[in-house]
Amino acid sequence: MDEEVVELDPVDSFMELDPRDILRAKQNDLEGRLTAPWDEDNPDGFIPETGRVDPLTLVNSAIPDKLKPPRSGSTDQNEIEVYLATIFATQTVEQVARSLQCYSVIEIGVVSTAYFAIGENRFAMNEGSSFGIGGAQVSCTGVSDTKVSVTISVSVPGNTVSRNKIYIPRSVN
Repeated sequence: MDEEVVELDPVDSFMELDPRDILRAKQNDLEGRLTAPWDEDNPDGFIPETGRVDPLTLVNSAIPDKLKPPRSGSTDQNEIEVYLATIFATQTVEQVARSLQCYSVIEIGVVSTAYFAIGENRFAMNEGSSFGIGGAQVSCTGVSDTKVSVTISVSVPGNTVSRNKIYIPRSVN
């Protein structure tokens, strides 16, 4: 007797599968693909020592010369000190600029005086005068009843870091 083999529709046969069987088949497939690059006894998958502690560290030969920083072979200590002094001077200028407040302007005849404060320290400046604050030199370059122009500067060897700021006078609260 010949029995006819009836094939089921692929969608229907998939719907009849047990989900646990699908997971077991997937697990067996993944375990079959497992490699051990650290195992020296496995010649197919072994990756020899690269000479690097961390395999993600840069290899100088892999970086194009255009992307490498210029190196002269020597480090000039003076350049490093000027660079660090410039960073410190920039931070000082920014700190003074942030904390300086202009409270009011008083005009008596042709003389205009601006009143400033840094924290609890209050002082007055006329146009053209300067005042030293925390290593920075604050110079008043212009005073009017609507705005006060100030230049904050710090000198470093071979350079001066400065910033021009305009303050709008406000009343004391």
